[in-house]
Amino acid sequence: MERDPAGLTEPPEKSWVAAFLLGGLVAAPIAAWLVRLLPPRVLGSAVGGVIVVTNARTLLPNAMLYVALYGLWAAALAYSVRVHLRERRAAGTELVDERQPVGT
Repeated sequence: MERDPAGLTEPPEKSWVAAFLLGGLVAAPIAAWLVRLLPPRVLGSAVGGVIVVTNARTLLPNAMLYVALYGLWAAALAYSVRVHLRERRAAGTELVDERQPVGT
């Protein structure tokens, strides 16, 4: 059997395709809700950390380095939350729900 240029020898199973579609249907509203609530600095630290930590597993040879990377990510996330809260206090805004209904 010849392989195509992408390296695939058979089409993906329909159950996997359905699982990814269902996961996207569930994850998209949750992501939209989180993007609306979290400040960009905190969201960037959280998402960037998830991407780095997930991909680092294949690159780091030692489990202790992987644990240290988790600690570094947690410290970066805590720092960005602290900076965000400090900037809010300096601006004089309260930590209240700022969402307003869209034009009625």
